[in-house]
Amino acid sequence: MNPPRLVRLVLSIAVAALAVTAAAAQAAGVAYLKDRQVWVSSLDGTRKVQLSSGDAWWNAVGQSASGGIVATKNEPGKIFQLSQFAIWNPDGSVKDAGPASPGLNFSGSLAFPLGLELTAANTGLVYGFSHYVYGYPVGTLTQGYAILPSSTRTSPSATYTNTAVRWPTLAGGRVIGTPDASSQIAVESAAGNLTGPFTTWAALALNIPGAEIHRVQSSADGQILAVEVADGDSAHPTRILVMKTAGLLGAYVDDCWLPVSGEATSVDVSADGSLLAYTDAGGLKVVATPNLRSGGPSDCELASGPVTVDAAGSEPALGPIDVEALYAARNPAPPTTPTSPTTPTTPAPTPTTPGGGSTATPGGGAATPAPSPAVPGLTRSAVTAGGTVRVTAREAGRVSVTVTVAARAVGRKGKAIVLATGSIRATRKGVVKVRLRPTRLGRALKAKLRGTKVKVVIRSGGRTTTKTVTLK
Repeated sequence: MNPPRLVRLVLSIAVAALAVTAAAAQAAGVAYLKDRQVWVSSLDGTRKVQLSSGDAWWNAVGQSASGGIVATKNEPGKIFQLSQFAIWNPDGSVKDAGPASPGLNFSGSLAFPLGLELTAANTGLVYGFSHYVYGYPVGTLTQGYAILPSSTRTSPSATYTNTAVRWPTLAGGRVIGTPDASSQIAVESAAGNLTGPFTTWAALALNIPGAEIHRVQSSADGQILAVEVADGDSAHPTRILVMKTAGLLGAYVDDCWLPVSGEATSVDVSADGSLLAYTDAGGLKVVATPNLRSGGPSDCELASGPVTVDAAGSEPALGPIDVEALYAARNPAPPTTPTSPTTPTTPAPTPTTPGGGSTATPGGGAATPAPSPAVPGLTRSAVTAGGTVRVTAREAGRVSVTVTVAARAVGRKGKAIVLATGSIRATRKGVVKVRLRPTRLGRALKAKLRGTKVKVVIRSGGRTTTKTVTLK
């Protein structure tokens, strides 16, 4: 058993009041950067919408607790004081835009944003900065965060700055970050305004020799924290430490290292703490938060493998944006052309699905086929060793299959376990074969799956079908 990596200490810091956030909810979508443009995607990666347009100069993105999206951009080669921001409403319309650095009257070398957040009411930007003034024999380095009020007007003119913490993020309306980047995680909070009064809060210190903390993300209640740690390990130059506390920097419970591929460059936590989104060598991924318990292992135990949302994505920001609705609004279905009553038509045969039932519509004619409910080819071997199943695509496009089992059915506790996943891009509607890729836990549970009921979730053409199948 590994000893806890955290110790608790008390730290007096300056505090800034922020808008009260909405109630914590599970994320519905993720905002991110791809090719220096701003995108949003469903959590399974099946629906994606590009929000930004024009020059590909975007460099940071965030999502609020109410589904608003914020991003900053700057023309390559230009000083950071010329940076711009934009805020999108959850429906994809632009709420506000303007210069991102009014009030930052720094004469030296300025770099920002080092982290980017948007308050729940979509009215305030929070970002970190680094400012260096050259001097002889010693220059001056100032690091901290800025709060930029935003409204329906453009070009806001007031910015509040604070040097208490850097790499700021938001947790339940409070600013969370690190005051020295080497070991501590601290929280700021106050009531009433952006400039105080200040409050003393507790802080956590990482006990990892040589570690340097970058960004710290938190669930709204502060119980789940994800920390980007540069620990000097050449094999893992930047890793992600997942922690659990009794509340926002309350009593320590446990922590573990998130399994990643290569270097992990960014991480986010859903408001309810149930999901993590991160970027590593394999792209932008989403995974269920590991089960953290006192005395757990050093490496996180995942109930299921991560889902790759976008292999070219980066800087994920989880939130409640409804990507399915946004995608449907921007990609309306073509109008249906009615058949002339004077033109004789030959009714198409009514498609049937293995195991009975049909997809015929009332009054004759054939409906668009739904995914095959019998899931031919789904066997214990196919699930645990990687076989193929046959499903019926509703239309050309992506078809995905996910196989899960209740934890109690295989002698475990917690959430449903993902056994295998698979997807294929259908060229037309009709029957397609989807090859399953078993998860590590799925392979390990092969012996316990004989005679066990599993759930099969099939997604095709924007519609989801769930079937229960007994494995033999």
